[in-house]
Amino acid sequence: MEANGAEGQAASPSRHALAPNGCRWPRWVSVALIAAALAHNTWRSWLCWGDLITDCGRDLDVALALLQGVPLYSGATYFYGPLPPFLNAALFRFFGVNADVLLVAGWVSAAVAAALIYRIARLFTHRLASTCAAIAFLYLCAFGHYATNDIFNWVFPYTYAATYGMLCALASLFFLLK
Repeated sequence: MEANGAEGQAASPSRHALAPNGCRWPRWVSVALIAAALAHNTWRSWLCWGDLITDCGRDLDVALALLQGVPLYSGATYFYGPLPPFLNAALFRFFGVNADVLLVAGWVSAAVAAALIYRIARLFTHRLASTCAAIAFLYLCAFGHYATNDIFNWVFPYTYAATYGMLCALASLFFLLK
């Protein structure tokens, strides 16, 4: 075992040593590429994010019921944890009751998830691979269109419990690793 200056410390290659030749670029290039992928996906799929009733009508109704004082689970039927309806109700309280509020919340959660995926991957590898991981998430998961009516995405998900839960899981993993 080689030591690099101090006893007991093993030599570990830096993340830059693992990077392929010629892929050292500043952080702003990664941010710009991820932002461009987010903008391209938003433009490509504009307002084709699913059906209001089929996908998240329940999330809209439950958040509205919470705003009107109906208790969760006993008055408003909801099958998942309490975070999504209360968060959506708070968003409705601040920005008004509108489906566009939840569209923006889904878009922001997709952007934050891409940033967290980049940061988690960056803990293990170089910027090129981390950027590719975040861009792959945006194209394949956040804005992926696998059905004719363009459902199952992060912008207008079937249930916000899934996307908010995944966002919390990614944040937990990042802070655990950090």
